[in-house]
This record gives sequence, C-alpha cells and structure tokens, in this order.
Amino acid sequence: MRLFFRFQFAFCSFFLLLLILSRAHAVERLNVVWIVVDDMSPNFSCYGETAIQTPHVDRLAAEGVRFTRAYATSPVCSTFRSALITGMYQTATGTHHHRSGRGSHRISLPAGVKPVPQLFQEAGYYTCIGSGLLDLDYRSQPLTDRSRERMGKTDYNFDWKRSIYDGNDWSGRRSG
Repeated sequence: MRLFFRFQFAFCSFFLLLLILSRAHAVERLNVVWIVVDDMSPNFSCYGETAIQTPHVDRLAAEGVRFTRAYATSPVCSTFRSALITGMYQTATGTHHHRSGRGSHRISLPAGVKPVPQLFQEAGYYTCIGSGLLDLDYRSQPLTDRSRERMGKTDYNFDWKRSIYDGNDWSGRRSG
C-alpha cells in the first residue's frame, strides 16, 4: 500500500502535464514547474504528515495541484521514469526491465514517440533537469568538467538526446 501511494503524486502529475500541454496553444501560456520525484513517499505535511514540517512543498501544493489518487505502472525507479517521460506503458517502448538500455543493448523509442521535455520545448517552454547538488545553493557549484553531476536522473532505459533539456537549471532561461 505504501508503494502504491508513493507513486500516486508523480504519476498523476503526468496527466496534469498532458492537460497543460494541450492548453499550450492558448493566448496566455501557463507558468509550469513540473517536479518529478521517483521513490518518494507522501511524508509531507500537506498530505497529513505531523512528524516533519514541509512549508515550501505545502505552499506549492496549496497554489498548484495536489494529487491524492495516482497510480504507477512500475514499482521500480528507472522503468517508472521510462513511463513518466514518455506517457506510455514500459512494455510499449521496450523499457520494462530495470536499467535495460545499457551496454550493447540499445533501446530507441518507437517512431513518433517524443519525451515530455521535448513536447514542452516544442510548445515554447524552457526545459531543465537538475539534481545531485552538494549544496542547496546551486549557483555556488562551479561549472567544471564535472558539471554533468548537476544533472538529474536520466536513466530512462532508452537512448535520448540531451537537447531535450535546455540546461541543468533555470539560470540560463531568458525572461518572458
């Protein structure tokens, strides 16, 4: 049951994303912050947790969308990311085995299937993926040959192009 609830938030956020992308043609484009976390439990005060306080997450939940019923198509992190980033069942893309697209076994997405960040880009949004910081102040992290460490999880089990992300954080985003 805990595993079931753990993926509720993340998987339902995908459906919110589809709704947002379908509105991308509207005159006023929505401001979207899509936060994806796999292997996360509902230990936030907005979900009733009393042992810890999570005021920033609570504010995001209050001003945005908070899901209480969501479902995951996989209990494993990498295969779950495969489904979340494509919007397809892992069996439809061949990414249903944990860490399957490695070594000589390369997996390409079926023709016409685009990862969600690419759909955001095509709708005019700035996309970034960031994680793995040693310090909460991401700007304090030097841009060195190790700057790839600032990149979030990208184990999608299929070959993908780094160009689906405009950067590792939002510092390169232009106003507007």
